[in-house]
Parts: sequence; structure tokens; C-alpha cells
Amino acid sequence: MKDQLIIFDTTLRDGEQSPGASMTREEKLRIARLLERMRVDVIEAGFAAASNGDFESVRSIAEAVKESTVCSLARANENDIRRSAEAIAPAARGRIHTFIATSPIHMEKKLRMTPDQVVEQAVKSVALARQFTDDVEFSAEDAGRSEIDFLVRIFDAVIQAGAKTINVPDTVGYNVPEQYAGTIRTLIERVPNSDKVIWSVHCHNDLGMAVANSLAAVHAGARQVECTINGLGERAGNASLEEIVMAVRTRGDVFPVETRIDTTQIVPASKLVSQVTGYPVQPNKAIVGANAFAHESGIHQDGVLKHRETYEIMRAEDVGWGANKLVLGKHSGRNAFRARLQELGIEIAGEEHLNHAFSRFKELADKKHEIFDEDLHALMRDEAITPETEHYRLVSSRFHSETGETPLAELTLVIGNTEHRTQSEGSGPVDAAFKAIEGVANSGSQLLLYSVNAITTGTDAQGEVTVRLAKEGRVMDGQGADTDIIVASAKAYLNALNKLQTTAPRLNPQV
Repeated sequence: MKDQLIIFDTTLRDGEQSPGASMTREEKLRIARLLERMRVDVIEAGFAAASNGDFESVRSIAEAVKESTVCSLARANENDIRRSAEAIAPAARGRIHTFIATSPIHMEKKLRMTPDQVVEQAVKSVALARQFTDDVEFSAEDAGRSEIDFLVRIFDAVIQAGAKTINVPDTVGYNVPEQYAGTIRTLIERVPNSDKVIWSVHCHNDLGMAVANSLAAVHAGARQVECTINGLGERAGNASLEEIVMAVRTRGDVFPVETRIDTTQIVPASKLVSQVTGYPVQPNKAIVGANAFAHESGIHQDGVLKHRETYEIMRAEDVGWGANKLVLGKHSGRNAFRARLQELGIEIAGEEHLNHAFSRFKELADKKHEIFDEDLHALMRDEAITPETEHYRLVSSRFHSETGETPLAELTLVIGNTEHRTQSEGSGPVDAAFKAIEGVANSGSQLLLYSVNAITTGTDAQGEVTVRLAKEGRVMDGQGADTDIIVASAKAYLNALNKLQTTAPRLNPQV
């Protein structure tokens, strides 16, 4: 019998710390429901003390998710732990994940605490968290650069205080596989009662070794891996969930563990997270990239046609490729529309909302013949933005672009409660649209990124645009989708402006 490898997904917490990748409560709920369908063991729903919005998101997920454990991150202090406890209270299974830094540089320069004080604070925090739940995880931030003797000491203390999971994060992606595996193996050998807890790893990808380090740690005895969909996360990201899961599954001859993940949900989850955050998946990304199962070489094509396993070590359908089939068309009715949204984990708040969404669906169906799941996700993301939450709103648009002529954009916008007509020329129609918006918005923001992707295949596919804006140290991504790429661009720019307008500052801790 193989051990179970616990999959701890932190897309909604660490993944959201990617620049501009903030998510609304509704978007987080949609992702959480898909993670639950994927049979993820633990969903780190957020950092409840970061902001009121984060608290509400964690609590909503705790209320909605029944099969997975719902976890909130908390620094090792009373306020964070009590806030996390309140947020996860409705969960069928709730976890508090508390952490404190343990490396010499962090203790001295950031915490300004002695090692004795750090141990004392860690023990107090774990003991307090145990008052609210039996499932407490403790992380030693920057364990990858911590002294092994001190890690042994602090882990011994928090296990005695009641921690059930011990996480050894490589917070800055500094370790290499052999070294990291040695650290895990040494800790399991030296920490008293190490057999009474689950050993966990959380690896960052600064040197491109997050997955390799995580898998090396599994060989050394770790039985929980903290990871994210598409490897999303702080700086260069985290260990990729899909790569961890499929490595363990494909190389069952090497790994003494197995997961309970429904792998057919991997590609749908990857597409949803990419769409919600605006972070595209590179074509050559393992497992979920568009080229992951493509064969260009004639030799490879010939081999695959004769026997698939000559060049394919996994089946595309096993990870969900081809699962997002055509679901609806222009003749589909309201009940079919509602049923498919429910299958996708999209909640409809009443008949009025359904009617409006169905009307938008019919408009889209008139523009493109085939409506895919990705189209519905994009449509409902736009639907989730109500007039009450929009400070900037596009009413109508007209664009003119002709060879030898300067492109022109004419827009009608509502800003606050006032309608504005604006126009501008530009080096292209998108540039003209953005200049026209800024002509009346005067936001003072800086454009950091403009990205276009086709949501599905075909010349009638919706174009999905991501715009990243920065203002006063804050970075926000906006998304817009439309069969007209210029309209999608204007929507994305306005979406980013709305986020800059309404989103309050929040804390983003590292683990």
C-alpha cells in the first residue's frame, strides 16, 4: 500500500500574490469549487487578516466547500489567528496555518527578535490556534536558509504545543533537490515525535527547481506538497500542482505515494485560473500548455500513430484535454444555460441575474457559432461586475483604422454617474482607445502589460485581453473579452481602472 500524498493548493492565497492577480470573492469561489471537484485535499482560501475582503472570501469558501479542508493563513500573532478562526468557522473541515520566520537574516533584520522569542511566539500561536481547531499547521518561514539545529528546536516545541502538520518552506527558492531532501530527511530523523505529524513542503521557483525540490522532499518523507495551479505565485511562482500530481501518477514505479486528485479536472482548472487572473499559460508548459501533447516532428508523428507510448508518457484525456467540449449554441434554452453554469460551479443570484446573463449569452451566440466552457467563464466574469461596483463603464464605441490614416477611437463612457463622450487618435486602434479613456479618466496610472489571447479556437473566437496598470505602488490586472479585440481591450483597461479605484491595500505575507 502506498502512502497518500496530501495536495495542499494555495492558488487562492499565494497565487493571488502574483503582481496584479487579485481575484474577486466570486472568482475565488468559482476556483474553490473546481478545486473541490478536483478532490484537492486542502484549499488555502486566503489570509483572513489581510483585509475585510480576504476575510469574506475565506468565510464564503468555508461555507461553500464541503469535501476539502479549508485553510486560512495567519501570522504568529493573536489577531491573525482569531481572525482566521472566525473565517473558517463554517467549514466542515477547517485548518489554521500559522507561520513565523526562522532564518537568521529574517529573525534579525525583519522580526528583530531573538531565537528564544521566536520559539516562544510560535508555541503561543499554535496553542491559541488549537483552541479553535484540531487541525493546525505550522510553517517556519525561510526554512530553506535556517539553521538545522534551530529548526529541530522550534519544530519540537510546536509539535508539543499541538501542531499536526509541519511545513518546511523554501521561501525564496534557494535550495537544490539533493540539499533540500537532506534537510527534510534530517528533520524527520532528529525531531522528537516526527512520526506524529505530517511533513509538508512549500517550494518557490526562483531558480526553476520548485517541482524538483518538492518531489525530492517526497522521497525524503514529506507527505504534503503545497502547490498552485499553473505554478502561479509570488515572484517566479510556486511548485506547479499539475506537474507534481502527474509526476507522482506517471512515475508510480519511483514514488511511494499516490494522490486522490481527479486529474481530468487539471486542464479546466488551468484554463479557469488563467482566465480569472489574466496570466496566460505558455504553450510549452508541461501538462497544461497548448503544445504539451502536440507532435511536430515527422518521426514523432509516425511513432505516435503506430503506438502512442512511443512518444507520449501520459494520455491527453487523462488530464482533461478535450473535456471542454461544445456545450451550448444559439438555440439553447434558459434551463440548459442554467444547468451548464451550475456544472461549472457558477452561482446565479436570482432570476433577474439569470435573465440578464442569458440575454448576454444570446448576444454572444449570435456572434459566434460555438459556445465553449471558456466562453461562459468569460461571460460570467463580466456579468459579475455590476453597475454598483463599476466606477468606469463602457457604453458604446466606434473605431476607425485605415491604411495610411491615423487610427481613431470614439468612446462613450460613464464615470461615476456622469456620461462622457471622448475621442483620440493613436498609433493603432488600441492605443487610440486607451488614450481616449485616459483623456477623461486622468487616472495617472502606468501601463505595464498588454496581452491578447484567444479564449477558444476558430476565427470567431473571443479575444481575451489582459491589461496591467500601476499607480502609487499598487498593481492591478484588468480583463476583458469580446469577439472584437479592440472592444475587449477597452473593457480590460476599464476593468483595471475599476480595481485600482475600489481595491483597498492588503497584506501579502511570504511563506
